[in-house]
Amino acid sequence: MDNAPDAGDCLLEVATVEPEEESIFYHPLPKQAMLTDLRVEYTQDDMWRCDTESDVQRTQAWPAWHETLAPGSCRGSSTGALSPKASSTMNIKWGQKSAKGIPVPVQVRQLKIRGVICEGVLFELAETDHLDIFRNQATQSILEYAWLAFVRRYFSMQLFCRIIELAVLIITTVVPGAFPAECEGDSQCEFLRRASWSLLFVSGIKETVCEACQAYGFIKMGEWNAYFGNVWTSVDTTFICLFNVFVFHGALNNYWLRQP
Repeated sequence: MDNAPDAGDCLLEVATVEPEEESIFYHPLPKQAMLTDLRVEYTQDDMWRCDTESDVQRTQAWPAWHETLAPGSCRGSSTGALSPKASSTMNIKWGQKSAKGIPVPVQVRQLKIRGVICEGVLFELAETDHLDIFRNQATQSILEYAWLAFVRRYFSMQLFCRIIELAVLIITTVVPGAFPAECEGDSQCEFLRRASWSLLFVSGIKETVCEACQAYGFIKMGEWNAYFGNVWTSVDTTFICLFNVFVFHGALNNYWLRQP
């Protein structure tokens, strides 16, 4: 991707194949399913398997991710979708837009690249100027899995924390009389004041630690310039420093270190 983006794009195309089937007569690859969007899994399986011998009732003849990837597939014929192999290959499934409850034609593909979900691959996709690679279904599946597996949860938690921080900042700085200058004898006022500044203090430390970890990650990958040469990184660092100054100043002025 650095030296020959087209080659990287071609590699993903060539490595995306139809997975091998353990049996083409029972529980074969699905030809249709009830899908409305791309489905992706990252699993240990490198073959479309079905085991009816170890399970007498045949309720778990195939892995659960088969049903997750291809809901509504005929049990007598097929289920599943493209899903990647954890530390080995990636399988992905996509289909046409489907009306609710109506199966549509689908394709099942497997990305046969071990360890494709890693910080190196995600970094290259984030930094590349070769935007045509995002037309590749393998690339779309990598991003889809990364978002669903961990990025969405991290983003949601960060958004929630940011909303709380902004609410506290607005209340303490904009709303007149929200926290009187003196809270002597008022235990509720004193508690709210300390709780608010404690929250902001923790938020400042969190932002500092996250930025330090981000810098460490870029350094570990050998991408110094991508971090320290980025103007937006400098902006983020500046605002984090100003936020910490504001928090420490407010904390000290609100009796954190007050002597009896």
